[in-house]
Amino acid sequence: MKFKLLNNLKKISLMLCFAMLFQIASINVVKTHAAENAKLTYSIKGETKIGNIVDILVNISNISNLYGGSVDFLYDKSLLEVQSIKTGSIFGSEKVQTPVEKIENGQANLVFTLTGIKDGVKGNGTIAVIKAKILKAGAINLKTTTKNDDLKVNGNNVRVKLVNSNETAIAYASEEKSISSLGNPVKVTELNVNKSTPQVKGSSITFTAKSSGGSTVLYQFWIFDGNSWKMVRDYNKSNTFTWNPSKSGNYKVAVYAKDINSNKALDSSKAMNYNIVDSIGKVDPVKVTELNVNKSAPQVKGSSITFTAKSSGGSTALYQFWIFDGNGWKMVRDYNRSNTFTWNPSKSGNYKVTVYAKDINSNKALDSSKAMNYNIVDSIGKVDPVKVTELNVNKSAPQVKGSSITFTAKSSGGSTALYQFWIFDGNGWKMVRDYNRSNTFTWNPSKSGNYKVTVYAKDINSNKALDSSKAMNYNIVDSIGKVDPVKVTELNVNKSAPQVKGSSITFTAKSSGGSTALYQFWIFDGNGWKMVRDYNKSNTFTWNPSKSGNYKVTVYAKDINSNKALDSSKAMNYNIVDSIAKVDPVVVNSITSDKSAPQAKGTPIKFTAKASGGSTVLYQFWIFDGSSWKMVRDYDKSNTFTWNSSKNGNYRVSVYAKDINSNKALDSSKVMNYTIN
Repeated sequence: MKFKLLNNLKKISLMLCFAMLFQIASINVVKTHAAENAKLTYSIKGETKIGNIVDILVNISNISNLYGGSVDFLYDKSLLEVQSIKTGSIFGSEKVQTPVEKIENGQANLVFTLTGIKDGVKGNGTIAVIKAKILKAGAINLKTTTKNDDLKVNGNNVRVKLVNSNETAIAYASEEKSISSLGNPVKVTELNVNKSTPQVKGSSITFTAKSSGGSTVLYQFWIFDGNSWKMVRDYNKSNTFTWNPSKSGNYKVAVYAKDINSNKALDSSKAMNYNIVDSIGKVDPVKVTELNVNKSAPQVKGSSITFTAKSSGGSTALYQFWIFDGNGWKMVRDYNRSNTFTWNPSKSGNYKVTVYAKDINSNKALDSSKAMNYNIVDSIGKVDPVKVTELNVNKSAPQVKGSSITFTAKSSGGSTALYQFWIFDGNGWKMVRDYNRSNTFTWNPSKSGNYKVTVYAKDINSNKALDSSKAMNYNIVDSIGKVDPVKVTELNVNKSAPQVKGSSITFTAKSSGGSTALYQFWIFDGNGWKMVRDYNKSNTFTWNPSKSGNYKVTVYAKDINSNKALDSSKAMNYNIVDSIAKVDPVVVNSITSDKSAPQAKGTPIKFTAKASGGSTVLYQFWIFDGSSWKMVRDYDKSNTFTWNSSKNGNYRVSVYAKDINSNKALDSSKVMNYTIN
């Protein structure tokens, strides 16, 4: 019997629910102050920032016998994304049915009714909870009606109808609610000016502010003249202000910004110093001096390539970048103060990259430009790694502190090598020149000591700290004793003149003095002088003349630390011919002494050889002491040798002779016996 009664009650409740829904839809509730003084209000739970999810609470206070009702909410889908609409906390643990609970076409609808109790709820609480996501900055005014007229986003956008258990409409008062500043707070991110400081009084100077956040941003401009602040433009939506100062001085310009719905004096600000002068001297126009790139061409498509411009002149330079792809020019970065542009090409091809530059105050399209060709490819073959092959210095160690010393590195491999220089002073390493394409570094040491100089090298496209390195020790001293100047003492040749054109002829210089001698070779062909080998430490030069003629060969020599063109020189005439008649071989005809044997030990004895044949004869002398042979005078053009024997004995004296152009150890020889007692 009990079970049957409960079943009947549920059926009755369901019928009442549908009846209530019909009644609510047909009732027009007039907004009045009822005896109970019921009042409908709205509140927001959560922070109203873009991307946040908040709860819009529909609240009621001073209500009696609330049994059912409906809430309809029309909203701007670009501002909000309503996710749900549910009954609120005022119903507590009572059973509530919601035959309508839907979100469709920018409208949220809720119909609710109590079941299973005789009288409705009373007191204060939340009727409905609308859960929504903030999509963008804006403002929503919640305005309530009880009428069945169409809802409007910018008018009555919430319809709330309430009934009691007697199916009678409940009157209530309501208040509007504005959900404003739905975006992030306003923040001034930049304050820029179209003309760099200083400017002449009377100039027209425009300041431009940039900001983030807020729904609609208002801007206000202030100027401080050194004595006080003055508002020069009140809040409005324009983010620019143009100033025409009438007096010179040091000013501060500030911009205030706030959201249109903000009640504060400002939400954010930014300021800059600005100098106004009576006159400005003439400024040279901007001129682009360099356009460099961090990776040498070619590069693979998709690479990140940074171009850097350098300029002179102007007050503040602005840079604009263009690229020509073979079909047309495209501006890839408009004018601003940054002198760099990073490019990520997506297609292979032959490109031209151009930078335009102009002064910030220039009205021209450009003041100057510079361009470079750049090749982008689909792929690049393997490149050998960079390897440092030499580290040279222009002045040999030691050098006096304060000297200017230049180190030069040489390398192989890679596409484009970068060089970095380091110095170790005995305590620690210090980088003295960072990576760039220059392979030289000039050092001016201020302290004496034993140093180590190192060069690092790597390919321009390498991600490593270095690909290769080379080091040298270098000594710096407080002072150096006086060094005699370099003097060329001899200039010799390995083949006597004349020689046939095409011959390989080696000249050898000898010098005295200096710390380290450098040698430079010149040849005069009868018409003019030509430097055939620049200064280096090698004292030899090999010449392969292609024409016959009478030449003059000269060697210049100087100390490695000398600033002069030369310290000393020596020259010789040399004849080159088309052909040379056959020359008879050298034959030693005789060897004689100026004193007949025997002679006492210590006596100077002069031996003289005579030879025939050859072009120029060279002579070499040997002595056998009974045990072994010893060369006592090497080959040269002199045919005499003076001997001072220090021991008694029976000796053999031999002379070797050969032509100056002979490659043999000797062409002929002759021997004589000689006794010392």
